Amino acid sequence: MELVAAKGIWKSYRETEGKLEILKGLDIYIQQGETVAITGESGSGKSTLLHILGLLDEVDCGEIFYKGELLDTRSIKSDAFRNSKLGFIFQFHYLLEDFTALENVALPNFYLTGNRKAAEQKAAELLARLNLTGRGSHYPNQLSGGEQQRVAVARALINEPDIVYADEPTGNLDQRHSTELVDVLIELNETRGQTFVLVTHDQQIAGRMQKHYILENGVLRIR
Repeated sequence: MELVAAKGIWKSYRETEGKLEILKGLDIYIQQGETVAITGESGSGKSTLLHILGLLDEVDCGEIFYKGELLDTRSIKSDAFRNSKLGFIFQFHYLLEDFTALENVALPNFYLTGNRKAAEQKAAELLARLNLTGRGSHYPNQLSGGEQQRVAVARALINEPDIVYADEPTGNLDQRHSTELVDVLIELNETRGQTFVLVTHDQQIAGRMQKHYILENGVLRIR
């Protein structure tokens, strides 16, 4: 089943000397349950594309469909849609320093449901699944880099999103922790049918995904 489709996506930015075109009529189709990698040179627009697909940025022109329905990226309902249907993992974990790991993970679900006890129980289950049992009461500065990023993964999954967008999720990790994190994502895909779209510079990681796109000159080509 086609989960997300982006058609004819154009995106540019104003510069002092004119307009810089980043995406040029780009198309991408993501099936439910796929793992997808997007690679390309620095500045090619990988993160921009991910932000557009995640409704964090607007397009100049083009359409984005979710399960066949056209999305209005400018709608005031976009925030609620993102929180319930989409998950995000970034290169930096962006955990709230004054909140414990458990609270960081539970927060999006509490925001969605208003039920703190249920949100924290769900968060604890996710942390256990990601081998973080006993770390829920720790604050981010008490966790290793790999642990912080796994907490960020749990936070991205707490609302059971249909798709998770990951922007260089291993960029701040060493090789061992990078491998461990990707192992977790693949295991979640295999056991839960979770859809992942990863922007990465790491060709080895990209090679482990089911589909690999390369972004060049504003358009995607399949590798």
